[in-house]
Amino acid sequence: MKKARILTVIVCMMATVDFASAENIRGINIDFVTISHAGNVADTRVLQDGTTGYGAVGYDYRIGKYEVTNAQWDTFTAAAGAPTGNLSNTYNFSAYYGGAQQPTTCVSWYEALQFCNYLTSGDKSKGVYRFSGNNANPGDFQGINRDAAKAAYGTIYFIPTENEWYKAAYYKPNGSGYTLYANEGGGACAGQSSPYSGPWNVGTGTMEQNGTYDMMGNVYEWNETQAYGTGVVRGGCFCTGSDALASTFRGLMGPWAEMFHIGFRVASIPEPTIPPIADAGSDQTVMDADDNGSEFVTLNGSGSTDSDGTIQSYVWREGGTQIATGVNPTVTLFIGTHIIILNVTDDDGLTNTDTVTVTVQPYPNQPPVANAGSDQTVTDADNNGSEQVTLDGSGSMDSDGIIQSYVWSEGSTQIATGINPTVTLLVGTHTITLTITDNDGLTDTNTVTITIIQENPSEYPTLHEILGGSAPNIAESGRDFVTLTSPDANLVAFILLESAGFANENIFGIYSAYDPQQKLQLFAGSDSPTDMTTVKFNATAG
Repeated sequence: MKKARILTVIVCMMATVDFASAENIRGINIDFVTISHAGNVADTRVLQDGTTGYGAVGYDYRIGKYEVTNAQWDTFTAAAGAPTGNLSNTYNFSAYYGGAQQPTTCVSWYEALQFCNYLTSGDKSKGVYRFSGNNANPGDFQGINRDAAKAAYGTIYFIPTENEWYKAAYYKPNGSGYTLYANEGGGACAGQSSPYSGPWNVGTGTMEQNGTYDMMGNVYEWNETQAYGTGVVRGGCFCTGSDALASTFRGLMGPWAEMFHIGFRVASIPEPTIPPIADAGSDQTVMDADDNGSEFVTLNGSGSTDSDGTIQSYVWREGGTQIATGVNPTVTLFIGTHIIILNVTDDDGLTNTDTVTVTVQPYPNQPPVANAGSDQTVTDADNNGSEQVTLDGSGSMDSDGIIQSYVWSEGSTQIATGINPTVTLLVGTHTITLTITDNDGLTDTNTVTITIIQENPSEYPTLHEILGGSAPNIAESGRDFVTLTSPDANLVAFILLESAGFANENIFGIYSAYDPQQKLQLFAGSDSPTDMTTVKFNATAG
């Protein structure tokens, strides 16, 4: 029923504009509307007490969209303690009406000042309003100094002066002059025909012309201005008639009074002009730990602060490209040096920037170690002039990554790839080079010597062939073969006797049947023909 009746008071409201912004101040959420048209002239309307000339304000400011509620007051007293002191008053009255969203009442002018000081500084005794004590015991009120408070704290909070309150309630949002009531664009509007039993929850009525609620009714509101040593109250209340709701009404009350029908709302100047502090953290050098050309890096904007509000956004950019948002984002950065810009924006729309340099280094460039294995001598087992040999690169290693390729070459010719390839090598000696490349593109080489020997040399008959009568024909003439009388089964050898007259090369010596290159040349003859020479050996002497 109460809500329906209050609507009869404000139903004639004309078009309004909502300039509201929400702000969390030390855990207390307050919605503000901006009152602009700085430098406006005062209202010339004469009030019922004979005074005139209210409403001129030379600056833009913000005023609470709603009256301070019991919930907000309780949050304040829980954090800072209940207001105390001044002229021996204890300020021990509780709000007469207990609803959490109802306007707090039984609050003296001094108590309202301490609430505003807490919003400004976190200390009930410091801010726009000077008290003689400290937060625990603020003591006596000593005066008002907005300029000193702005210099110390930036954004300040206070109860509005009479001019600030009057302009917020009655000055038209288009700047064309004043209205009689806060809810009309001009012309008369019927007031209340009868009082109400108590205040209503803030904001449950209809918005007034400058975006506020309840500046025309609900509870009287303290103004900062004092007249004749008493505090000024404005706006009327639930228990008054329509005359108290008009701009022509002006009430006075002792600043120590704690009344069931008086509350207050908060104002703030200037519009916050102190930008936040952006802190992108310390420069970093990080290692590409997984050696893949990039690394995850966590940026650190937690050092950023805002002296007069809350940082709303953190945006990280490299050059003109946004790479992340948030206080501590994780980003992927490639190897190299990165100049990263942090842009912070506070709840007043003010911004600041800071830069941080992040260097991503490649994993230490330590080359791999190539190991082609041990030298080998391999027999041409099937006596076909070649043999298959398995190369061994398994001893190769890389201390800081992975070997990507194994390449085996003989001279300039690649003959195989892989760790343990099998290759076919002809009879003879082969110098083979292993080249390995790691995943950093670094290389190393190592060589191995592989010798392939013939099991049954085709140029020279074996003892078995000689004894069996199946010795191959010898291309050269003048050769005789003499067998050992006691041949070693494992080291079969033969003696070649060559007559100088029939040979292109006149030599005499002992040759291995397994490797014709392994020989003992005993002597060499001249080019002229000679008689056969008989040579005797002691076979048992070796």
